[in-house]
Amino acid sequence: MEPAQYDTTRYFMRGGGHGEKLHPPGLTREEWLKLSASKRQAYTPVRERINHPNIKGPLDTGWGSTDFDPQLRDTKLGLPALPGQVTN
Repeated sequence: MEPAQYDTTRYFMRGGGHGEKLHPPGLTREEWLKLSASKRQAYTPVRERINHPNIKGPLDTGWGSTDFDPQLRDTKLGLPALPGQVTN
């Protein structure tokens, strides 16, 4: 298996003042490979899916954010006493 088969990648053109924005629609790897080397430099890869046979996941743990509510109800946050601090 060659590395390109390990994941599904889309290539997005960079833009903005410092190249911080990605412009859709993204190119597939095959479309990106057809571009000249100089044009490829304007694109950034974003992995869509991992296809490696030995990597499983992400797996749901079944733990939701509400599973901790009973424990968090009794939690107290300690703040330092600072000069001039007003507390109720």
